[in-house]
Amino acid sequence: KPNLFKDRGVVKMNIGDNQGALEDFTKAIELDHKDGYSYRGRGLVKQKIGDNEGACQDFKNAKELGQKDAAAMIDEFCK
Repeated sequence: KPNLFKDRGVVKMNIGDNQGALEDFTKAIELDHKDGYSYRGRGLVKQKIGDNEGACQDFKNAKELGQKDAAAMIDEFCK
């Protein structure tokens, strides 16, 4: 079930439904707190809506859970 919310979060993010994407990624994380991809996705949405602190925390969580590209996001956006 976490994959459903993760996949739907990606679709919503791509069509600009940031609030819906945020909710879906959060639900995916609630169902599987070790899903680095969902943290990464939620971080991207938070960045889009101006929650840089929240985005950086999610990128850090994603990195700790093995999302390799999260390190670059931290370097670029989290000063």
